[in-house]
Amino acid sequence: MNPPIPINETARLEALREYDILDSVAEKAYDDITQLVAHICDVPYATISFVDADRQWFKSQIGMPTQETSRDIAFCAHTINDDKLFIVSDAAADDRFAKNPLVTSEPSIRFYAGAPLLTKDNHALGSLCAIDRVPRELTAAQKTALEALSRQVMLQLELRRSLAEGRRAAAMIEDLNADLKRRNEELATVNRELEAFSHAVSHDLRSPIFVIQGFAGVLRDSVGGLGDDARHGIDRILSNCKRMTQLIEDLLNFSRAGYASLNRESVDLSALAAEIVENLRGANPDRAVEFEIEPELRAEADPNLVRVVLENLIGNAWKYTGKTEAPEIRLGVRRDDVLVVSNSLSRSDANPVFVLRDNGAGFDMAMAHKLFHTFQRLHSASEFPGTGVGLATVKRIIDRHGGQIWADSTPGAGAVFHFTLGSPAE
Repeated sequence: MNPPIPINETARLEALREYDILDSVAEKAYDDITQLVAHICDVPYATISFVDADRQWFKSQIGMPTQETSRDIAFCAHTINDDKLFIVSDAAADDRFAKNPLVTSEPSIRFYAGAPLLTKDNHALGSLCAIDRVPRELTAAQKTALEALSRQVMLQLELRRSLAEGRRAAAMIEDLNADLKRRNEELATVNRELEAFSHAVSHDLRSPIFVIQGFAGVLRDSVGGLGDDARHGIDRILSNCKRMTQLIEDLLNFSRAGYASLNRESVDLSALAAEIVENLRGANPDRAVEFEIEPELRAEADPNLVRVVLENLIGNAWKYTGKTEAPEIRLGVRRDDVLVVSNSLSRSDANPVFVLRDNGAGFDMAMAHKLFHTFQRLHSASEFPGTGVGLATVKRIIDRHGGQIWADSTPGAGAVFHFTLGSPAE
């Protein structure tokens, strides 16, 4: 009699494939279990059998003359239809097995007891079997032991699968690491090329501009009798040379911000800001701007790159307060949405929000989405000169630190820039 097919056969076979156990080599852990079954149940045959689509295959066996049999004669093919012990006391007297070749010829099975090997989803993959050549029964203790040992087989299967998954994961990590190493090498090559390109651009573009600027200056100062139109033209040449020089410098800073090494250390932002302010005042002695900088502002950041951030932000605040009657610029840290400039930064603020506020021209918040894009300016060059690259450079540097930057403003009422610099873990 052919064994019935389980109603969950498709899912059962998929589960069996997941364990990758069929046709695997012998393993001592499984052989130890069959030895225990043979000893506890006092039988000449013991097997760990897995039922495939058309065969039963023995992962471990004692006494059986073959490694596998056809599924249609397998006792285990009956066992997988239930979640309980399947016992045949006398196969020769059982209509289902009396004519089975495993009964009528070697190994001459008369007694069979099989405990199904059940997954967590109740899929029976096969069975743990005790087999004898004579009719008999198992004691209650032997039945309990057989069921307990079947669970040990499943634990071995789960362990085997976990180890295989671990090996696959390790191989995947190794491949990913190799790919990451390759990409890092490619990135290092690109960075070297970018650095070389930047130096070339710096020299090849600046040199002709300096030549033009020099000759224009000589022409203006040395040639007498220049008319107003000619002198105005020379002044325009000099002005545009200066603007082009600034644009090249800004573009180089933008490029370097993307590939320069990021080396974090503790940076005194207050001292750095004060130095930048002193430079601005030195270059513009006629301007009276009130600065307020909170002392002891510190951050874990790249000192060279964070200098570029503060130079751009403070420089913008200086520029856009140029038409303000009583210009004020304040640098502090935000706590609970309040800008503090009188107390030093608490050591508990691991990732503080720094704030730079001015009372200058401000901008329309409807245009804020353009603020950090290259060559996007919210004021005309005739109002406030600039290249439109500085804030894009600031955002690139802050992004590389794992931080954020955003701004609030009202036209004519100044601007507030908020920024974080991430943390070393980021």
